Amino acid sequence: MHRFVTFILILLTILLAAGVSTAEQNDETDAPRVYISGLEGSVEISRDEWGVPSIRASSNRDLFIGLGYAMAQDRVR
Repeated sequence: MHRFVTFILILLTILLAAGVSTAEQNDETDAPRVYISGLEGSVEISRDEWGVPSIRASSNRDLFIGLGYAMAQDRVR
């Protein structure tokens, strides 16, 4: 079971990286806005003062994609 979950997270991260189309700056919060194909709704990832992500999504599927994206961000930091 652990291998399956790891496989799914890696797969989502790869699909997420392949689906990123554009990124632009949001004037209101100065946070980057990324558009990803395949999402059912909106996903918002915010980080607290320690860098811990908080993810809000309109569906469970989008939540897991957002989780994969946040994990990928942590890998490159």
